[in-house]
Amino acid sequence: MNTVKEQIEEKVLECIIKAESFLTKKIDIPTIDYSLKGRCAGQFQWNKYDATKSTLRYNLVLASENIETFLCETVPHEIAHYIQYILGAKPGHKTSWKNIMRMVFNTTTKRTHDYSIANSARNTVWYIYNCSCGCAIRISKTLFNKMKNGTFYQCAGCKNRIQIEFVHSV
Repeated sequence: MNTVKEQIEEKVLECIIKAESFLTKKIDIPTIDYSLKGRCAGQFQWNKYDATKSTLRYNLVLASENIETFLCETVPHEIAHYIQYILGAKPGHKTSWKNIMRMVFNTTTKRTHDYSIANSARNTVWYIYNCSCGCAIRISKTLFNKMKNGTFYQCAGCKNRIQIEFVHSV
């Protein structure tokens, strides 16, 4: 049986061949990288100067644990972003991406996965703030740092500005 990497590479090639046939256009195979960690199952990183230097990134832990769904959904999902880029369409999960997913790959247009991330997720530090309305607000380290640097956020309940009065981390 093929390794997970080999299975992903075979699926990438299959998707590229389908896209070439549909578009009647030669498509280069982008670099494939398996260093993605955390909650993200896949990612397309485009190179604005040279399409051949664009990269498909995949989370090998999530792929190993969910290989069937990963090959049917995640790999075509990222290839659809690559095709969007090649065609000059706006990036994202809008009409062009959905059309590629449906017409070229004949698969679901789910934007996110529902894989268990227990073995892949990074440990996240959360900061808890109390809003003046009494809400306890959980803020990630990224938002915490942005707030320290002057970015403002509002409480979802009362719409008051969240004050950077640290309560405790979880």
